[in-house]
Amino acid sequence: MNLNLDLKKSSKNEFLSITKVDTWEKIHNDETFTDLTIVCAEEKEIKTHCVVVSKISNVLNAMLTASMSEGQTKRIHIPDAKMEDVKLFLEVSYCGCVSGENDVEMGTILGAMDLAHRWQCSFVVTFLETLLIEKVSVENFEELAETASLKQLANLMETLKDFCRT
Repeated sequence: MNLNLDLKKSSKNEFLSITKVDTWEKIHNDETFTDLTIVCAEEKEIKTHCVVVSKISNVLNAMLTASMSEGQTKRIHIPDAKMEDVKLFLEVSYCGCVSGENDVEMGTILGAMDLAHRWQCSFVVTFLETLLIEKVSVENFEELAETASLKQLANLMETLKDFCRT
């Protein structure tokens, strides 16, 4: 992310926020101390940090701390998720943002949204909803309307209603 910050023009809180995001991005991208593997579709693996993932949601925490197989093996299998979807989910979970937001494909956002919804990660759902709102078009209206309805995404649904009125 490497954000340049003019300390004379920025507040202390802005500086701390940017520093936190930068630090979490570094942690997310560093596999040195990873101790959890997420196995995606086609047996592709992503290394991550158990302590971070366990704090993302109560569902993931239960999976990793209880006597469930995921907690024992430190492996989470999600054969219906593409690697790109899991990577986006983790990036938002760690950093609270996405580098290159405009470059993220809608299918990847929807895949990450499925994971966030499944694991009850409300802050990730909310962030991904904002990305979907920016993608509203005639071509994807129906798919986004279905997603908004199934996942009860009120802001996306309102945006779709407004889109219809224009």
